[in-house]
Amino acid sequence: MSTLHIDFETRSTVELPDVGMYIYANHPDTEVLLARYCIDDGPINGWRMGNPCPDDLRRALADPEVTVCAHNAAFEWHMIEFNLSIYHFWPRVDRTRLDCTAARAAIMSLPRALAGAAKAIGLDVEKDDEGRRLMLQMCKPRKPRKDEDPDLIYWFDDEARMNRLDRYCERDVEVERELDKILVPMSKREKKYWLLDFVINLRGVAVDSLLVQEADKILRRSLRDYGKDLSEITGGAVSTVNQIKRFKEWLLPRLPEDLAEIADESLDKDHLPLVADGLREHINNIEVTDLQTLAYADETLLALEIRKQAAKSSTAKLAQFMKRTGPDGRMRENHLYHGAGTGRWSGKGVQLQNMPRPTLKQSQIDHAIRIICDTTRTVADRAEELEFLFGPIPSVISSCLRACLVPRDENHRFVVADYSNIEGRVNAWAAGQADKVEIFRNNGPVYERMGEKIYGIPAEEITKDMIERHVSKTAELGCGYQMGGKKFLRTCLDAGITNIDLEMAEQVVATYRELNYMIKKFWYGMEAAAIDAMKQPGTVTEFRDFKFACTPDKSFLVMVLPCNRRLYYPAPRLKKKKTPWGDWKDQVTYMGTDQYTRQWVRLSTYGGKLVENAVQATARDLLAAAMLRVEEQLGFPVVLTVHDEIVCDVSADDVSNWNDALKDLEVTMCELPSWAEGCPVAAEGYHYGRFKK
Repeated sequence: MSTLHIDFETRSTVELPDVGMYIYANHPDTEVLLARYCIDDGPINGWRMGNPCPDDLRRALADPEVTVCAHNAAFEWHMIEFNLSIYHFWPRVDRTRLDCTAARAAIMSLPRALAGAAKAIGLDVEKDDEGRRLMLQMCKPRKPRKDEDPDLIYWFDDEARMNRLDRYCERDVEVERELDKILVPMSKREKKYWLLDFVINLRGVAVDSLLVQEADKILRRSLRDYGKDLSEITGGAVSTVNQIKRFKEWLLPRLPEDLAEIADESLDKDHLPLVADGLREHINNIEVTDLQTLAYADETLLALEIRKQAAKSSTAKLAQFMKRTGPDGRMRENHLYHGAGTGRWSGKGVQLQNMPRPTLKQSQIDHAIRIICDTTRTVADRAEELEFLFGPIPSVISSCLRACLVPRDENHRFVVADYSNIEGRVNAWAAGQADKVEIFRNNGPVYERMGEKIYGIPAEEITKDMIERHVSKTAELGCGYQMGGKKFLRTCLDAGITNIDLEMAEQVVATYRELNYMIKKFWYGMEAAAIDAMKQPGTVTEFRDFKFACTPDKSFLVMVLPCNRRLYYPAPRLKKKKTPWGDWKDQVTYMGTDQYTRQWVRLSTYGGKLVENAVQATARDLLAAAMLRVEEQLGFPVVLTVHDEIVCDVSADDVSNWNDALKDLEVTMCELPSWAEGCPVAAEGYHYGRFKK
């Protein structure tokens, strides 16, 4: 079977990162400037806008036996499907013929970008910064010159620039072809998951555009009012909620030293509550007779609360909703296949994987939406009622963000199910923690069991609203990956659990490890197996149902999962690390993308982290297999997957009743592949006319 390697250079009045591939490809101003392509190891040929499709390219595109390979192949497919086939009469390409080197690089834990993947895998690729700058210049309109009509669109497209862009595109095809030869092909199963991801992204999800637009109007008005309040409180030093630098300069001298250090580090939505809560506690310790100090501190706290509301992500989310919703009312390209090294999906665009947790109940959210969408009333009237009924406007809008996603029409509903504590269940099963597996299987009191061990309170006496259960739940969700006392303490504080100190945190961690001995053994067994594999390249080591192997050339450490999928750790090396008790031990390091700097750097790992990778990857495999079954067995169109959740947009005509449809989804998600026999999975969900928590 032959392979066609192809790359396009395009231009448009809309920006691809802002709107996504579907809107970009369908936009009337979008044009393909040129293409470079080759078939197998043949010469790299070209095409330019205005010319007919070359015969060899036309034959390759039309031949169902030819694989069409590109880096981010979905983009090339969109341009062929919605632009070139329409305006230049190119043959359409069935998406099952596609192959994507970007997805394959991600599978092998390499950078997704073409140049980054090539460099990481050892290809001798020269950076073409000049070509990239030119591409970015030519892909969007230039400013009109003095003698030109300002209402017309002008481009950089002279012959010299076009020739240089041609060479830049040709180089990309050369690199992609070499990368294709080195990267491991997708397995048949992963190809199915990648194609399903393609379908889900292309299908998209409907957006309540009226809700988005009216919420945006109300929120912007609220933020302007907050700006006026902030200006008054600060004596004009800060005039808008977005002047972070000015706000810091005003705030820091007014805070106790410890809180000033936190605020100086950052005033994002994670740090603001810590500063506000700390200041509130500080105010409680001020003598009630010290009226001047109290007034000063209260004024500072009020300014912090205003900034806290303004820091919510609602404004950016609403803007993304508007930009990425197409003329048909659907928002597409919401997921990134293999966005994490474990294979889990990550978000794109609006980042639906990172939606704020609602502070309002669903009945309140529905009531708020009716007020927001009542366009017979002024924005001011609606804002006033919302604030009176539900509190600060940014919090109200934040609670309504999920509800901006709706089914196709009134005859449809979202049928949604979520795996219950899937990582905890997989971890217990994979580690062989039989007593815990049995509790999970019977939907028993896992958190209460932990609470009984920590506090000595009978499990049946621990209720959901007790702090003991909150601490126990935090331990169960956090300590399964070798978390230590200091990190557990930080996790508790971030979760709003303040009645705990380091001594208590370390006691909780020790209790977890005593109660979950097999999980603790799992950490050390996985680490030892990985180190042994590194010391004996070409041989296979094993712990439980997980295998490790280091390639003979030491280019990758590979973890083989129970389903036979592989996780890759590029360029592994062992280094000596001093333990807290003074010994020296081997530590596995590898090359990867730093989650904060996004740079390709050397990272280190340990037993708990390897277990976390293994568990999250296994949970992902269960989810991916379930998504396929839902589509193939139930015929429910999947429109979203958010974390461990499957969201289907189902027609009333296709189900007998909604409760049965939900039950079918839950049961189908809990069917186990043969490799996962005995894993105590459970799923529960809802059916509703909007997306909700």
